Amino acid sequence: MLGKKSKDDKKAATLAQLDADDIRLALQDWDASCIDTVIPDQLAMYSSHFAQWEHQLIAGFNLLFTGLGSKLQLLQCMECAHLLHTSPPSVSVCLVIHSIDGISLRGAGTQRALSILAACRFIHVVGSIDHLNAASLWEESDTKRFGWLEHIVHMYAPYTNETIVSTTWGSRGKTGAAPTAASGIKYILESLTPTDLAVLRALGTQQLKDGGGMVEYKPFVDQCRKAMLVSSVQAMRNAIACLTEHGLIVTNKADQMRVPYGDHTIQHTILGLNPPAEDDGEGEEGEKEDGHEGNAIAESVATE
Repeated sequence: MLGKKSKDDKKAATLAQLDADDIRLALQDWDASCIDTVIPDQLAMYSSHFAQWEHQLIAGFNLLFTGLGSKLQLLQCMECAHLLHTSPPSVSVCLVIHSIDGISLRGAGTQRALSILAACRFIHVVGSIDHLNAASLWEESDTKRFGWLEHIVHMYAPYTNETIVSTTWGSRGKTGAAPTAASGIKYILESLTPTDLAVLRALGTQQLKDGGGMVEYKPFVDQCRKAMLVSSVQAMRNAIACLTEHGLIVTNKADQMRVPYGDHTIQHTILGLNPPAEDDGEGEEGEKEDGHEGNAIAESVATE
C-alpha cells in the first residue's frame, strides 16, 4: 500500500519534466563550456593499445571496458581503427556494445542472448559498463559464455548520451520499461488506440481527484462503461493489459491501480492540460477577458 505523500513528494510532483531535446541541448551546452585536453589525451594514450586488444579478440576473448567517464568515443575509435579489420567480414562478426549494462539491456533474457552470441566461435563482443554493480547482471553461466577480458580505461568524458537515454527510459512497469521523460511518454501515447488512451486519461483524472492514491478497479470499470469508453468488461481488461505492458499503469493484488507518474506529468503530458498561469497581477485582466468572452458567447447564443 502507498503511504501518504510527504511535502517533498508533493513538491517533486509539481516539477516539470524536460523534453529529451531540451535535456540534450542543456548537456551539450555544458559540454561545450567544459572543453579541455584531458579527453583527447586519454584517447591518444589508449589508442596505442588497439593492436594488443585486436590480438586478444583473435585469441578468442571478448573485451569489457570499465572506468571513469563515458567510453563511447573510445569504442568508436576502436571500431574504425582496428576491429573492422580483425578478420574478413564473411568469416566473423564483431559486436561493439556501448553500455551493455544500460537500462534497455538489463533484462536477464537479453543478457543471456548476448552471452550466447558471445560464445559463438566467429562472433566477437566488445562492451563497456558504467554501473558499479554491473557484474550482478550476469549469472555464472552467462559470465562463462561471455569470457570477458576486462580493461580499466579512464576517459573522464561526460555521460551526455547515457544521461539522455536514462532520463527517457526509467522506472519499470509490470512487464516493460516505462518512460519517465515527457518525450518518452508522448511517443507511447501516440501509439495507443483511442480506447486505451481514453482509459488512461480517465484513470489519471480519477487519480488526481483521489489525491494521487490507488484507484479501485471495479468502480473505475463501471465508471468507464457508463462513460461509454469501453464496450465490455473484456475490452476494459484488454485496455488495462496494454497500458500495463507499456508501463503506463501499475496494479496491485488488492485490485487497485494507478498511473505511476507525478501530478504534473499526468496533468500536462497525459491529460494535455495547460499549466496554470502565475499570479503576477494579471488576474483582474484575465477575469475581464473571461468576462468579455462570456458576453460574446451569450450574445452569440441570443442571436441564434
